[in-house]
Order: sequence, then structure tokens, then C-alpha cells
Amino acid sequence: MDKYRLSKKVKYVSIIISLIALISGSLFINVLKEADINSLNSSIKTFIENTINGNVNYLSSLNSQLLINLGHIIVIWILSLSIIGFPIIIFLYFLKVFSFGLTISGLIKMYSFKGIIYSFFYVFPHNIINIILILYLSIFMVLYSIKIFISFYKKKTINYKETLSLNKHLFLVVLLGIILTSLYNTYIMPYIFKILSKIM
Repeated sequence: MDKYRLSKKVKYVSIIISLIALISGSLFINVLKEADINSLNSSIKTFIENTINGNVNYLSSLNSQLLINLGHIIVIWILSLSIIGFPIIIFLYFLKVFSFGLTISGLIKMYSFKGIIYSFFYVFPHNIINIILILYLSIFMVLYSIKIFISFYKKKTINYKETLSLNKHLFLVVLLGIILTSLYNTYIMPYIFKILSKIM
């Protein structure tokens, strides 16, 4: 397990990037054009109404969730094998959290107090777990990509077999987590939103 521990410096940098992405996404709605805001509101409204009214194609929704999330982590893993993959991995993680923040601010802006409640259950626990899993994977893939870059630049050899084995185990853990959160998002969250709509 020590091999999966992160230094304090890496943790601090990760937290700073996450906060910048989240705040940027939350504030970005204020600079969107009216047409873009209307499009975002329409997407959010459709999602909420379909969820509350039970107009959800569960299989299609699950496939969509898996396609997006699994595609994301697979791309990160592939990029880590490249000597120039680390800036793209950082950008992809930033974009993920940015979109997360934008959706939350959209919910609050559209539904006011109800939006805060909706946001909490939209976020907790599955999306929080997703963000943590993708962050953890991104950090190790960035470190691996940098390691490849340095070894290439200094013409040093590294133990690819051992490093790839560690990355594979981490990837499988993240993969399992993504599948579980996608199942929660598809089959459990709609019922929670139904209950919320009746209470509020």
C-alpha cells in the first residue's frame, strides 16, 4: 500500500487544481451567453423531470454512464504511456471537475433552494467517489508519464514491468468503483429524486 501513497506536495497541488477547476466551473455560468444558459437549463430540466417522472431508459442510461466514465479513465491510462501525456491528463481532470462545478451551479441557479438540495444528492456519494477515483488515477498516471519523460530525456532505464503492474492494479480498482457508481447513478438516484420531489 505504501506504493500508492502520495507525498504532501502532490496532495496539495491536486487539491489546488481541483478547487480551481470547481470554482471556475461554478462561476463560468455567469459569463455564458443567454443561448448557452438556456441550453444548459433545458438539459438540466429534462434530466430532473425525466428522473422524477420515471421516464428513464435504465439500460441506455447505464450504457451512457459507463461509456463516458470508462472512456475517460481508459484515455487517461493510454495517455500515461506517452512521454507527453501528463499535461493532457491534467487538462482532462480539470475539465471533468469544471463540468461538475458548472452543473452544480446550473442546478442552484435554476431551482434556487431546491437546487441546493438537488445538488447535494446529485453530488453525494457517487459523483464525489468518481472525482476521487479519477483524481487518484490521474495523479499516478501523470507521475508515470513524467517518469517516462525523465527516463527518456536522461536516457535511463526504468522497471516498466513493475510500474505497469502497479498501474494495472490501480486501474482495476478505479474501474470497479466507476461501475458501482454508475449503477448507483442509474438505478438508485432516480428514486431519491422522486422522494425529494414529493417532499418539496
